[in-house]
Amino acid sequence: MNKFIDEEKNMLENDPEIRDPSLRRKPSFLDKLLWKRWYKGATLTSLAVTIPAVLASTLTACTPKVDEQQQKAYKNYLSAWGEYQTAVSTYDKLETPDKPSLPSNLVIANDLDEKATTEQLNQKTTTLQNATTEINQLCEALKNNETQKVAYQSYLSAWETYANAVAEYEALENAEKPALPANLVISKVLTEKSTTKELNDESEKIKNATAEINKLIKQYEQETPAPPNPPIDYDKLTPADLTEEQKNTIVTKVTTALKANIDKTFSSIEYDVVAMEFYVNESSQGVARILFNYTTSLGEFYEMRDYPMNCELNYKNLLTSELAAADKYAGDKVFQVNMVNSDSRAEEALKKLKDDNQVTYSDLTNVTTISIGSSGIDPTLGCGATYLNINRVDRNKIISIRLRVKSDGNTKDMISENLINGTLGKTYRVVEKFEYEFGENVILLGEMFKEDDSNEVLDVFEHEGQTYAIIRNRYTELKKTIEEPESY
Repeated sequence: MNKFIDEEKNMLENDPEIRDPSLRRKPSFLDKLLWKRWYKGATLTSLAVTIPAVLASTLTACTPKVDEQQQKAYKNYLSAWGEYQTAVSTYDKLETPDKPSLPSNLVIANDLDEKATTEQLNQKTTTLQNATTEINQLCEALKNNETQKVAYQSYLSAWETYANAVAEYEALENAEKPALPANLVISKVLTEKSTTKELNDESEKIKNATAEINKLIKQYEQETPAPPNPPIDYDKLTPADLTEEQKNTIVTKVTTALKANIDKTFSSIEYDVVAMEFYVNESSQGVARILFNYTTSLGEFYEMRDYPMNCELNYKNLLTSELAAADKYAGDKVFQVNMVNSDSRAEEALKKLKDDNQVTYSDLTNVTTISIGSSGIDPTLGCGATYLNINRVDRNKIISIRLRVKSDGNTKDMISENLINGTLGKTYRVVEKFEYEFGENVILLGEMFKEDDSNEVLDVFEHEGQTYAIIRNRYTELKKTIEEPESY
């Protein structure tokens, strides 16, 4: 405060313009700012300058920001072009049968570069964005169209199944059977023009009704007298024509005829229908070919044997005659496969042989093993080599391959180095191989022959505590191949 009083006294004594207003000069703008800062303790603030509108537009036209706007427009153009290409690619990949070619107004060329004007880039960007929207709408419409077609086919399938169930219910002659409940009576009301949702909803309704009708059929069919069976034309029977009862009869007759003579576990039974010469010892006989799974002190084996029967194994005899083995002790061994596994890489090793065209097989439930034999000098390979046996039993085929695999002093892991990663004829060779494909008339038993969609017909049932699977697979003839490959 004292400082302020002293400064004021000094100004009154030394500055004449303060004592005489006529001598006082007009303070400058800077004086005011300095006074304000000194007297009020304020800080200098930025100066707000008002520029006339005409001058402002002139300055804007001269600003260098035009280049930045053009660059931004070019980036937007590139982004729009990328989205457009994605939309076109999606449209091209649609596999809808009635998809038209892309309309010409939606086919756009990438003809601008970074030197194009901002206006050109903006216009082309807008065109691309509009085209992209239209293409995406076309894609969605065609996708919906395809979905609707699938829904309509599902609806037709559900309706056909429902109609068959209704017909089966109506055919029941049970006196206590009521009329079909009203809530299960459904009309066919939808067409191919119905919406996807309508078709899906109706299909679900029809499926539920069909399930309820099938429950009613099971409830009342037990009291319905079965129609008399027409005479069977055995000469025209095919595996696909066999009823469940007939299949059960065949299993019963073959197993009854043979099981008393065999103290092993059945894995499959194969029988002839045409009595081909391959099977037959005498023209009046057929052969039952049996695959066994048994265990000895040396390990587990699969063995297949032929059992001549007392009659030809045609459908008539299999379904009506008393079958028996022609000789209690008969049974010629077809082959025996040792299933003792010495290494867990059996499947990998077999695949190598398949890749080298040494064996063919399908990828089905199987048992595959490797067993290792003796070693010695192999003249063909020109080095020390070890015998290696690879055996496989699956539902369609039996494979047994004997190899010689290089195992000299430099070998650390002969299976990996010289077989799986080896070269045919240089680090390993095939000495002997045996392949057997099951025929059309085969009954496969056991857990290793599990259900698989690759077979046309599969029937699983139980008989005397044993689970059986009768399979009519895609092999229509029996093939047996034992060959000695050419030396390499």
